[in-house]
Amino acid sequence: MTGALFILFFVWCGSSDPFCEEGRMIHQSCAAAEAWLRAGLRSDQSLLIVDCRVHEPAGAEDD
Repeated sequence: MTGALFILFFVWCGSSDPFCEEGRMIHQSCAAAEAWLRAGLRSDQSLLIVDCRVHEPAGAEDD
């Protein structure tokens, strides 16, 4: 049985930076991905999780 991978879409912003950066990452679960990102935030950064869903590898829709 193959475990599902999840793609987490997020935005992080810094207080001294007027711009925010968008990103995405693939992880074993949404909660694990969010925890990893939060652990790496600086004190002047904030994180907004936009979406998390099951990652469909390229070509999977052809099955």
